[in-house]
Amino acid sequence: MPKVKDKDIVTLRTLPDGVQVGVSPGSKSASDFRVHFRWGHKGAQWRTPTHVHLIVDMYTKRMGNPWLTNRFTDYVIATLIDKAEPASSFPPSVPELADDIVTSFAPLSSFGEYRVEFTITVQGLIAIAEKTNYPNGTLQHQMWGAFRDGEEIYRVLGIALR
Repeated sequence: MPKVKDKDIVTLRTLPDGVQVGVSPGSKSASDFRVHFRWGHKGAQWRTPTHVHLIVDMYTKRMGNPWLTNRFTDYVIATLIDKAEPASSFPPSVPELADDIVTSFAPLSSFGEYRVEFTITVQGLIAIAEKTNYPNGTLQHQMWGAFRDGEEIYRVLGIALR
């Protein structure tokens, strides 16, 4: 994947910890996009997260707080994945970051690499991208569902890497 130039990325949200989340135009359609982020420190480069990065982080969160991780997983599936609508233009709308949701799942930010706000924003955008490019796609739902159901990491990553 070629490196994306800063000028091609539209910043959609700056998270409380300074992490910027943005998108660049994709090539599959006029509404297609790729998700990017960069840490909040000066000189940080844009990175392109995937669903694999997020699900691996969720295994770490599960080690720290299994019950809350399962509740968060249910939220991700029911709200971000199942209710995702395809983007109708570029840039897409960024998923809502409701204070009560962030607060209720905030303890999970202590585990793994990504804060709850990051996962909600990035996973929400990835779900929108899937609906935009694959309207009948089920990869996100299958992968997060397998994680929620306690499947081993090899099975879940196998779904993700299809």
